[in-house]
Amino acid sequence: MRIIAVNINKTLASGVSAFNATERAWKLNERKFLQFLPEFVIGVASGKAKEHFRLVSVNSDIEPKRLKFSLKPCLPHEISEIEAFVKNKNLKYCTYLPPVS
Repeated sequence: MRIIAVNINKTLASGVSAFNATERAWKLNERKFLQFLPEFVIGVASGKAKEHFRLVSVNSDIEPKRLKFSLKPCLPHEISEIEAFVKNKNLKYCTYLPPVS
């Protein structure tokens, strides 16, 4: 399981949905991202996972050096697995979580 946690706190506070906040254009190192290529993206606010998504695809955004995710909601069993994995981890910052076999 490969996960990236992205901080959506500010965007949520501005009234944007968790889905739109999570898929927005992220300033990420594309080479590193594609090398890691997470299966799941977690939208995090105040250090807690708020939304869980499966990464469908990633594209370059119209903003330079930014990536935009195409996402679909996780299934209930995927959410349970992700929650068990991230339990007690500080998810305050945009982070690649190490893969689990």
